[in-house]
Amino acid sequence: MVKLLEIQDLPDSGQLRLSCIAGAERQTVPPFAFQNPLDAADRAEIAWYFQEYQTYPFGPAKDRAEAVEAGLRNLGRLLFEAVFGSSDTARRLFTDAVAEGLANYQLSIVSSRSDFLALPWELLNSPETSYLAPDLASLVRQVDAAPLPDYPATLTTEQLNILLVSPFPETGEAMPPAGLGAETLQVLESLDVQVALDYLRPPTFAALSRQLAERPGHYHLVQLEGLQLSPDSGDLVLEAADGSPSPVTVQQLAAALTAAQVPVLVLTAGGRGAANPATANSWAELAQELCRCGLPAAVMLPWRLHNAAGANFLRRFYQALVDGNEIAAAVAEGRDGLMN
Repeated sequence: MVKLLEIQDLPDSGQLRLSCIAGAERQTVPPFAFQNPLDAADRAEIAWYFQEYQTYPFGPAKDRAEAVEAGLRNLGRLLFEAVFGSSDTARRLFTDAVAEGLANYQLSIVSSRSDFLALPWELLNSPETSYLAPDLASLVRQVDAAPLPDYPATLTTEQLNILLVSPFPETGEAMPPAGLGAETLQVLESLDVQVALDYLRPPTFAALSRQLAERPGHYHLVQLEGLQLSPDSGDLVLEAADGSPSPVTVQQLAAALTAAQVPVLVLTAGGRGAANPATANSWAELAQELCRCGLPAAVMLPWRLHNAAGANFLRRFYQALVDGNEIAAAVAEGRDGLMN
């Protein structure tokens, strides 16, 4: 049985509560103060690193990137000390988990605030164990502390049913949004099970709604890839029939997915060039609302993965999924591939 390490945000008091849950047994650390260590300048540097630097990692930008990388490591240590160094009880709880093996634990981040969920908890690291994420069974973000829903679809070893949606609306930009469509196709072809892939054309919301309504309970997963978010509303931007941008609300998307009994949505970000530092928060808000509207699980890649990184993540993720792992464990496999 996988145990649970739960970091719960208490926004009314500005505190956190740390718990270890094993079945009906619960050990809880008294609430302790927490201050978000990220400011606007930090978020801007992270956005630059993942979007602009990754497209041209040469020249003077390397020094700036090395500073960002050092800052990311330090941020992970700050988060670790803020949680597991908050008291003797918290330190003992973490020490016991390490002694038992972090592979026996899922780390759950629980909050109703998108800025808290958007913190890079995957960076948690300690002097003794380095980064925690590769050793944990999984790391998930939840809008409440309720148990994660069971995967409601039946995955067989014979066939995986996927709907791929790749909207690239005409925005007039010299460089259109870029996604992971080619990498996804290569990954699916490499899996050791039969894959039934439907590629939605045209990638409009009307076509998506129709496709889902015609095949309820059929798709194990829908992948919306190369997506842009509306800077004004935070809505997802699909295509209209004429190829122009067509914003779709989270509620509309969630209603179509849940009515068709789709258990998992994977969203990969598109885009080139300068990035909005608020992007990570916007994606976290989107994920929150999808789950509030009844979607069992949403997998978000809020920054575009460049070069072979996207294929590496997707290959490990999809293979773990068809091997029978739960969604959180499949994401952990993909993340492990990236960190390696």
